[in-house]
Amino acid sequence: MKLGSKMLLAITIATVCLLAVACGKEQNNASGISASQPASDTNQNAVILFQDAAIYVEKDDEMVYSSKAAIAENVQWLNETKIATRASDGKERNFAKIVSSDGKSYWIQDVFVADKAVPGIILGSDTVLYRKADLASPAGKVLPENTLIAVHPAGSTGVFSQISAYLPNDKALPVIQRLYVKNTQVSTETDEVRSLQLYSIALTQTNPVNKRELLSSALESGRRFTDLIQAAIDKLDGKSVSTDASTERSFADFSATGNINSDNVNVRDLPDEVNGKVVSTLSDSQYLVIEKRTNQQYTVEGVSDYWYFSQEENGWIFGGFINLK
Repeated sequence: MKLGSKMLLAITIATVCLLAVACGKEQNNASGISASQPASDTNQNAVILFQDAAIYVEKDDEMVYSSKAAIAENVQWLNETKIATRASDGKERNFAKIVSSDGKSYWIQDVFVADKAVPGIILGSDTVLYRKADLASPAGKVLPENTLIAVHPAGSTGVFSQISAYLPNDKALPVIQRLYVKNTQVSTETDEVRSLQLYSIALTQTNPVNKRELLSSALESGRRFTDLIQAAIDKLDGKSVSTDASTERSFADFSATGNINSDNVNVRDLPDEVNGKVVSTLSDSQYLVIEKRTNQQYTVEGVSDYWYFSQEENGWIFGGFINLK
């Protein structure tokens, strides 16, 4: 009997110890401190889809303009999105959090960035878009040659590349998210992407020295776009280039702020009420930050004024609709 009692006691003690160990492991796992389950890195490579896309910092629950990002720029996607108010106009937008090339974190409107992507180029003219990776599912749209895009490797196949893009001048479908094009129409070669990126940035510059430097760097970066880039350099040098001079309007840097003085005011991609396409509209009293102004005044509906460019709005607004501060 004594021996049986001792064995029973030993078994009881062992059982209690095993239960205590098991509970301890369960508690550690519930607390997330198990060494076998480290936190995953949510940072992903992403691509900016629009030249001079505005990036923001969050202050007092609003998104305040901070700087701008270059088209085809590689950034880190932090897997954090939110709906927030843009300070400049009080309107809600969808934002995504990124880490820019300067190592700092910012917010950007989600239509201007593509996650899990690498930069790419559309090579063929009138490249057909497809809704699915299937030749029988065209999207009813084509992309122009030399469009900078984002390519999603994980969604691509042996025949198709999955892409995203932002086309500000296309009113029917400006935002392309994870549609497909044939692989033969796409390049993700680093030198080619860099060359076209520098060329695209150069076209936005008003300082001729900056523009020339960018165009020269674009020539050095790749050979595919030599003719395109050389034509821009010849134009800068004043050589004969086939252009419609009647539609060209010069402008310069100009720093100011103001408010819209009417409702449904058009924002255009060019400072021209005839040739400039409407990209968006502004509301009465909306606040503007202005970065550029045409070098001369133009007359619209009997009113003479300058055209002003706002980076946040990605377009030009006629001065007759702005009260400058």
